[in-house]
Amino acid sequence: KMSAQVKLEELAQRGFALAGESVPLGFEVERITATTDRMPVRLDQELVTLMTNSWPADFFLGALEFFGPDRINVEHAELYPGLTVVEQGFLGIGSDGAGSLFSYCVADRRVYLLPSEYFTDDGLRSHAWDKLETTPENIKLLADESWESLSVLFDWALIELQKLEETTDDDPEGDE
Repeated sequence: KMSAQVKLEELAQRGFALAGESVPLGFEVERITATTDRMPVRLDQELVTLMTNSWPADFFLGALEFFGPDRINVEHAELYPGLTVVEQGFLGIGSDGAGSLFSYCVADRRVYLLPSEYFTDDGLRSHAWDKLETTPENIKLLADESWESLSVLFDWALIELQKLEETTDDDPEGDE
């Protein structure tokens, strides 16, 4: 069984090969202190280690764009859902490129895909547009999808990346 770090490194390596470019891996977690100081809980060691050693910051790997420290800070200081969820113990770690936030819940160590349309300046809205109390439980209810751990998220991202690799293999010239 591969660790989350090994999976993330494989994801980055394969994504870089597919894109024909790369970024340095890892960043100093102190660079997101402005964000993490707003959270009710501290980041767990697994996430800190991944961000420090293996995180492909500001790089889109198939179905998951990994945020770097500057983007993490902006997402939580200025944009929804990051602005709402950070104070409930969720850290936006990436995007699907279509307006939803991959958000890591420190309390349960799961990742939730949160669609931005239900997070507004006056709080949470249900799918039926009813006002909801801003709680971790209600945030989780609004998720389009969730993964039981970072490792499982990376498994999913590797499968999605493989689909892209196969599409590229079928069309090596990039022609339609």
